[in-house]
Amino acid sequence: MVPEIDQQRFAEAHAAGALVVDVRNGGEYRAGHVPGARSAPLPNLPSNSPACPRTVRST
Repeated sequence: MVPEIDQQRFAEAHAAGALVVDVRNGGEYRAGHVPGARSAPLPNLPSNSPACPRTVRST
């Protein structure tokens, strides 16, 4: 389970180079997303997981 963080901590982690995975569907992603976010719609997440790093850091 990945802990939730507030916007300030997200912004700090993103600025430091954290990986951002957008799990919304393609249309929602195209409508707007965090710059640099990887699109991995939730139903496809298991097949996209090899592309994600194995180490998870909590800030």
